[in-house]
Amino acid sequence: MKEVPAHEILEKFFQTIVEEAKTNPAFAKHMLSAFPENLIAKIEQPQSTEPEKQPENQPAKTTGPKENTKAKTGRQADSFDPKAYNPVVLYRNLGEDLMRVRLNKLTAANLKKIDRAFQLKLAKLIDKKSPTKPDLIKALITFAKAYDTQRKGAAG
Repeated sequence: MKEVPAHEILEKFFQTIVEEAKTNPAFAKHMLSAFPENLIAKIEQPQSTEPEKQPENQPAKTTGPKENTKAKTGRQADSFDPKAYNPVVLYRNLGEDLMRVRLNKLTAANLKKIDRAFQLKLAKLIDKKSPTKPDLIKALITFAKAYDTQRKGAAG
């Protein structure tokens, strides 16, 4: 009987894990929980040193004159959309650990924008005049957990 090389066995093993993770989000989350949060953050946002390649069938982008990005009030235009970070949706889709990783990528100012956009009043959970970024993240997760638990209890 022919002995199978180790690299072929490992390839089959890891391919099985990848295939299961593609079709089973709970399995994927469970597998990711084995890794440190900072490693997952690096994987989710790879820092490439290569310039972005232009598709061959599209003309190259030209840079025209710079547009004025300051609004009439003197503030810089902000492209952050707090509605894309609904805490309850993040908690239900990602779970606590991955939600923490996702929120950790945001600035404290953007976390406060999420609080205002969803009218969460996190200050009541934090009990500080100027909460830190970890305080805000903890409060968002606490809110999402409590809301989700409450809704599951009402539905059951």
